[in-house]
Amino acid sequence: SRGYVPEYVRIGFSIGEAWLAAFGAELRNTICILHGDRCLISQHIGDVENLETLDFLREALTHLLNLFRADVSIDFVACDLHPRYLSTRYAKELSEKIGAKLIPVQHHHAHAVSLMVDNGLGPSDSAVVIAADGVGYGVDGSIWGGEVLEVSFRRFVRRGCLKPHAMPGGDRATLYPLRMLISYLMSAWEERDVIRVISHHIEKGLPKGWAEYEAIKKDILFRRSPMTSSAGRLLDAAAALLGVCYRRTYEGEPAMKLEALANEASGKSPPAIEASVRREGGLLVVDSSEIIAEAASLYLRGVSAAKVALAVERALANGLAEAAAYVAEERGIEYVGFSGGVAANLE
Repeated sequence: SRGYVPEYVRIGFSIGEAWLAAFGAELRNTICILHGDRCLISQHIGDVENLETLDFLREALTHLLNLFRADVSIDFVACDLHPRYLSTRYAKELSEKIGAKLIPVQHHHAHAVSLMVDNGLGPSDSAVVIAADGVGYGVDGSIWGGEVLEVSFRRFVRRGCLKPHAMPGGDRATLYPLRMLISYLMSAWEERDVIRVISHHIEKGLPKGWAEYEAIKKDILFRRSPMTSSAGRLLDAAAALLGVCYRRTYEGEPAMKLEALANEASGKSPPAIEASVRREGGLLVVDSSEIIAEAASLYLRGVSAAKVALAVERALANGLAEAAAYVAEERGIEYVGFSGGVAANLE
């Protein structure tokens, strides 16, 4: 936001005379006011995880409204679909207080539409967008993050995704990437083969070692964990497999370290990892467990960690791209895009 806020952005079409206040998600939050074709975006607010940041969000909203004019009456309030985000709860409270209509927006639909706005598409256009992310609340109540969406400004249809896997311990799996590695491998291999891989990492990757592994195994087998199709969690699993990150200490750390490792193999020819794309229940599903299982096999055979990291990233990209291209051709859609938190590292 430095150097741009509070200059407004024109979005290429008008919503008329209504006033809309839009609240971001939980992490790296910003908010905006939309009127006509002008979008006034706030400064960076931060991660809305405590009362102090929530108060700052309220102050930013008041400041934005005053920049437009003091007598603004908000007609619509938009927020993330996730019911537990503080920004979502505040948006709901505000809408009830002022009598505005609340518009919950699915997280990856918002990513896709922002991409469409950035590239000059309008309300009559459609696109197929790969939304590769860490966490986004899905309309089915699961955690999305590796999605192929057919989108317009008004609606979206989920056409494809990465194969969902258990996230043992919920948010704890985002802190300890080895938990996700165990989840992926258990869906592809017998336990003895899983143990063969994780025995190299267990002491560093799990604070309570083998006792914690047993608890994770039961969580997965008895389906006590939330399911996720997140691309971020796949990259976490690969980072644990290759020993580059056993505990996340900042946002995106496992994936960033995996990318740095993969860059060491730039210009080389890593072995290809193929991820099958099959139709399951109306969705094109990229079998992400195949990616991790094949990566583990390569690593056990002595292929360098850098080459395996590059092979994983290429397999993930190719699998999602194949699904998106198929949807675009099948639906006759001209535009295909890529957005989400995992897209943040593109040059």
